[in-house]
Amino acid sequence: MEEILLQILVFGLSVFALIVSSKWIIESSKKMALILNISEFSVGFIFLALATSLPELAVSIIAAFEDAGQIIVGNVLGSNIANILLILGISAIIGTIKIQDSELISNADILLFMTLIPLFLLWKGTVGVFAGSILILLFVFYLYVMSRLKPDIEINGTAKPKQKVFPFVVFTAGVAILFFSANFMISSAVTIAEMLSVSQTIIGLTIVAVGTSVGELIVNIHAMLKKSYGLALGNIFGSCIINLTLVLGAAAIIREIVFDYAVAGSATFLLIASTVAVTYILTKYKSLTRKYGILFVATYAVFIIVEVLGVPVFYAGA
Repeated sequence: MEEILLQILVFGLSVFALIVSSKWIIESSKKMALILNISEFSVGFIFLALATSLPELAVSIIAAFEDAGQIIVGNVLGSNIANILLILGISAIIGTIKIQDSELISNADILLFMTLIPLFLLWKGTVGVFAGSILILLFVFYLYVMSRLKPDIEINGTAKPKQKVFPFVVFTAGVAILFFSANFMISSAVTIAEMLSVSQTIIGLTIVAVGTSVGELIVNIHAMLKKSYGLALGNIFGSCIINLTLVLGAAAIIREIVFDYAVAGSATFLLIASTVAVTYILTKYKSLTRKYGILFVATYAVFIIVEVLGVPVFYAGA
């Protein structure tokens, strides 16, 4: 009983730390956008997405050295499905996601293109050193494109040296706390579930699966509450693109990845369909409303139910 209470305390403190650190990250990100004179979407991609994608990168590199290619594919596909359907869906339920940056609309097609190319390479059967190098180059290219996006509103005045450095320090500290608190939260949640005799399958498909994306989820919730739509979209789309280019490419360079149609084909289709849907909705309507958010989360719920029941329709493995 005392052990469960201790784990509940750890879980609660971890959640509190997640909330505080995500608030720091959002506020410092806005200031960084002003200092660098780039759009919130760019900051979401360059800083937030890179930071929150480090766990997926580490997992894939380790899996590549251990010749576990299917873990890499599952990690990438599963994380991206969760990012789009679950996290972006929850974000839209909190409040309509509006596109305020005109540059983002003109680059919407690039988002889809950057998603389809890696999946096309996977669909060919294998991704080796050559294809992996192409994916890395795609990541560098998109990083350059994002760095060129300027905010719609011109910035007046200049910041003092301390004011220019401090937001980056706060951002770094926030990300560090976010990672540590997320790890403690996942660990305590798994321990509590095991003490309550919850099956490992349920733990893996719920706590652990969502836990790997908890950074993006918490940051996006705060971004939506602050109406920082560019940060929210940049974080999600950036994470997806980084997973499909940098993460997949780095792993493929280390060891050739073999794509298994039997276990990952349906998940690939689901990811493509959800990416096309998001790109179309944002381009046509310039917003993602609550009804779409509910639809996305419901689709993800069906995905999880199918996995829990063991029906071999989709495979995520994230």
